[in-house]
Amino acid sequence: MRKQVISFRLSEEELKVLDEACLQFNENRSQVVSRAIKSLLTEYVRQDGKLIRQPYWMPNMDGKFNAS
Repeated sequence: MRKQVISFRLSEEELKVLDEACLQFNENRSQVVSRAIKSLLTEYVRQDGKLIRQPYWMPNMDGKFNAS
């Protein structure tokens, strides 16, 4: 998959939190941000016209899991 460079601004506090996450995961900033985006897209699902948080470990109303 071809990757492209993006740019966005973070406050000093947000950057500090990002760098702490990098240390915890032993990954660089790009990898941690990609992980966060994947998590966001996996955990939020549209249900009855609303966007709701549906963690992978929580079954939906049908008893099925939101597996990634």
